[in-house]
Amino acid sequence: KAGESLWIGFPKKRWFIPYRCQILEDGKVIAEETLNLKGQEVLIDFDSRSLGDTIAWLPAVYAFQRKHDCQIALATDWNEFLAKVTDFNLVSHRWGDAQYRFGYQVGCFSEAKRNWRTISLPEVAMDILGVDEVEPLRFRIEGEPPIDGPYLCISEHASTKEKMWNRKNGWQDLVDRLIDLGIKVAVISLEPSHLKGVL
Repeated sequence: KAGESLWIGFPKKRWFIPYRCQILEDGKVIAEETLNLKGQEVLIDFDSRSLGDTIAWLPAVYAFQRKHDCQIALATDWNEFLAKVTDFNLVSHRWGDAQYRFGYQVGCFSEAKRNWRTISLPEVAMDILGVDEVEPLRFRIEGEPPIDGPYLCISEHASTKEKMWNRKNGWQDLVDRLIDLGIKVAVISLEPSHLKGVL
């Protein structure tokens, strides 16, 4: 019913939709296409400069790749670091690059399925990429650990106020509990820390 010589544009959605298009003539299907990413190169662009966001979103990218059996071109602000710990094709191209037929932008967007302020960062990427389950990341980093014994890295600060843990004394309570369990806590924030007992 669209007529000839008419462009049909899909709405700009920021999450995965399994599109299926049918063209009918006199009630009979004459052409159809179902989105199939198998074997395709898909651009996934992380819309954040934060290393924390980047690491939190990676499991969803791995799950997306497994689900669709596709190749990933990943664009982040942390490509140099990720080259040491992932096997994705890391690119400098960004969202909207005409080189890619398929692309998704992962970020904290107001038009997302769920309010990103009420869910975890991994769930933000899971919603956008249409995956239900993710596996924890396991990195093997060369060299000796900088701290002897078991330790945990935390950052009490965040790139935006909405991402911060605003529970009064929450970080200090967590640090105290970890120390009681024999785990050292290293703060990796750029900002100064006021926590007691941390490295």
